[in-house]
Amino acid sequence: WRKKQSLGRTWLRRPELLERLELDEESKTLLEEFRQEHHSGSE
Repeated sequence: WRKKQSLGRTWLRRPELLERLELDEESKTLLEEFRQEHHSGSE
C-alpha cells in the first residue's frame, strides 16, 4: 500500500522521474492501479 501511494505521489508531482526509471512489474501494476483510482476519483 505504501509503495503504491509513494509511486502515485511521485507520478502526480514529478512524472519525469518515473519516465526515466525502469520499473519492475509490481511497480508498474501498482502505478497503473493508482492512476485508475486517481482518474476515477477526479470525475
